[in-house]
Amino acid sequence: MQVKGQENADWGFSMPEEGWHGFLFLDGIDIHKNEENEKHSLWLPGQFLDAEGEKTDAKGTMFIPMDVEFGERKLGDVLHNAGLAKAFAERFPDDVGMFDGKVIDAVKIKLPGKMVDVKISIREWKGKQQVNFDKVCPFGKHPTDEKSAKKAAAKTGGKPGEPAKATAASDGWDN
Repeated sequence: MQVKGQENADWGFSMPEEGWHGFLFLDGIDIHKNEENEKHSLWLPGQFLDAEGEKTDAKGTMFIPMDVEFGERKLGDVLHNAGLAKAFAERFPDDVGMFDGKVIDAVKIKLPGKMVDVKISIREWKGKQQVNFDKVCPFGKHPTDEKSAKKAAAKTGGKPGEPAKATAASDGWDN
């Protein structure tokens, strides 16, 4: 076999800038287990979009911790802002947990192709730059400042930092 490689190769990965971006959820949603601490997380892969909603070269993965209460809120916020909260609420009874196998299977089917806006920051972790997802809102509706965020939360009946009430329309389900 001949190995054809190149020194200082660039594989085309790009890092988005800090701030608000569109984010398109992609196929490949899966549960991962950290072998060191035995914790589970739901990985939501996606592609960053430019201001016009066109795909950029930057991709990222949103991590939802499954072993803590915050993870349920985070997944609920993602579903709400992707326009899926009402459909999930109608599909699953109140006693079904956010990380129930049937819910995760539905997330894998329904979330890819949906878009949201995300506010990201860049941080260094283990010597590498990493995208940190700080906020999420409906696609094209991100607030331009904190005052706007408080106003938007008041209009939806919530408080800043709390998940908004489900109001999105159902888009149908596969049976």
